[in-house]
Amino acid sequence: MDSAELHAYLNPVSPECEAISKTNSENFASNIRIHGRNFPDLKGIQLVIIAIGTQAESIRLQLYQLMWRFDALKVADLGNIVDTKNEAERRFVLEEIHQTLFEKNICTLVLGDQSSDQLAIYNAMCKYEKIIEMVQINPLPQLNETSELRQIITQKPNHLFNIEFLATQAYLIPNSIDTYIEKLYLGKFPLGQLRKNISHTEPLFRSAHMVQLDIASIKASELPHTPNLLPNGLFNHETAILSRYAGISNNCRSMYISNTQLAAQGADGAQQVAQLLWYFIEGYGARFNDEPVANHADFIVYRNQLISSKHELVFYKSRKSNRWWMEIPHPYQKQSFFVACNYIDYEQVLQDEMPDRWWKAFQRLM
Repeated sequence: MDSAELHAYLNPVSPECEAISKTNSENFASNIRIHGRNFPDLKGIQLVIIAIGTQAESIRLQLYQLMWRFDALKVADLGNIVDTKNEAERRFVLEEIHQTLFEKNICTLVLGDQSSDQLAIYNAMCKYEKIIEMVQINPLPQLNETSELRQIITQKPNHLFNIEFLATQAYLIPNSIDTYIEKLYLGKFPLGQLRKNISHTEPLFRSAHMVQLDIASIKASELPHTPNLLPNGLFNHETAILSRYAGISNNCRSMYISNTQLAAQGADGAQQVAQLLWYFIEGYGARFNDEPVANHADFIVYRNQLISSKHELVFYKSRKSNRWWMEIPHPYQKQSFFVACNYIDYEQVLQDEMPDRWWKAFQRLM
């Protein structure tokens, strides 16, 4: 699909939003290509914003007024997806749009109203990625038997390697879902654990190709004008940190913010979503692009053997960013995978302890 065909699936932003580009040459709107009277040229574009539903206009009004601090980046706002007749048509349109953008190596920031849209984005990504990892920021993992996330896990052929569930709240999660997550060796990072040291979540984003952040994960008192939030949850600044981690990930090709129709009901919610987009873009501009490669001069290699199990664990530390990865040998094939980690995982090995992320990743390859 070319840009002209892409245009057919997207409505322009409102004239009110587009007009902000003429108010201040240093603001966000003045420094991006906007789908207004004309559809933007995608040549050289690295990031695009797409919205589903008119609620995004109130978020754009806030985003467009923020200051532009990303001189080297080329960003476009492609507007809102056209109204569709049903769920199947909506999924088709979203998948077609993402296939075109992924083919052009363009990263997407999607403002949506339901988490089920991620199935369309995943299916589009399957055509360009052999292995896909996901991060889900949601108090309750959406893993009931009819959910789109369960379909992603079970459909064939399967490209999914891992899902990390962040900011989960134990009293909301049925035992059946907890057991299912453990059975598949997927990751779970509860809210309390995240709050102790949020920086420990950065490696989870570093491995992720897709990120979904649900507005429902934010604490109700943080957004008093946003309905249906919970009394416990993430603070606003924590979601900004997580959004930046998603942006700085070398692998992340799409972030989907769901339930934006709730946030858009109040100025505080619209401002918060706008700032999440801003921090993702800031992270994108700070990417190190330092994926580990065996015997590469940019990495220091550490080899350690666990006394208890005789497993040899190999760590790679980037000279550019000081970030760490673990090499996971495939149990049946002559190849290895790299899993992002941090220095704490290396310290565990020095104490003759097996890092949980290494063990789960190895089990998923079995």
